[in-house]
Amino acid sequence: MTIAILGATGQLVRRVVDSLLKAGTPPSSIRALGRDTTCLRADRPRSPNIHPHPASGRDRWTTNNLVSSPEPERKTMSETTTSARPLEKQIQERMLAWRDAFVSRDVDAIMSFYAPEGFTAFDLMPPFEFSGGPMWRRNWETFYTSFDGPIGLEIADLIIHASAELAIARCAVRMSGTMFGNPIDAWTRTTNCFALIEGQWLMIHDHVSWPIDFATGKALMDLTPVGAQS
Repeated sequence: MTIAILGATGQLVRRVVDSLLKAGTPPSSIRALGRDTTCLRADRPRSPNIHPHPASGRDRWTTNNLVSSPEPERKTMSETTTSARPLEKQIQERMLAWRDAFVSRDVDAIMSFYAPEGFTAFDLMPPFEFSGGPMWRRNWETFYTSFDGPIGLEIADLIIHASAELAIARCAVRMSGTMFGNPIDAWTRTTNCFALIEGQWLMIHDHVSWPIDFATGKALMDLTPVGAQS
């Protein structure tokens, strides 16, 4: 590679050459071109590492010892946001499919959304924590037998945070139907944690809860979330 010294004459050539030699540049790689002195104009940058590019047809300023490099491509905020949308869309579709499985009252269908190993849950019903698929399956079996007839399920205020292998969906879930012979129509707070396992988004944690009144110790089942349809 030959380093060309542009717009330099006399003592300036000597200084530039001395600097290049001290930097270890072989003498055979250094040559001066012409007597263009535009880089010495008062309105031009005077840094020894900034020079006009000779082949552009107009002055184009480059750095790093006369070697020009294109500026790195920068994504706008809208482009960055768009790149994350496909993942969020995948989780949204999983949540809607989970809702359909929920109302189907099919234990196998609902269990297909949960990781086979390492799964945990905090549910409305005891115990304090569910751990593992078999324990979680028994919970669903008990849950479905407590209902008479169909179950209704509505999702509101769905917010999704997703990365390449982990996603969190938080929402409000409205459950309705007849449970233990009594009508039920209540909103719960729900957080589902997903992991990408063998190419499929599966839940690794499920958390469902109601706020409680500390004065009475009773769950507040009549509260309505902001995004609920009237």
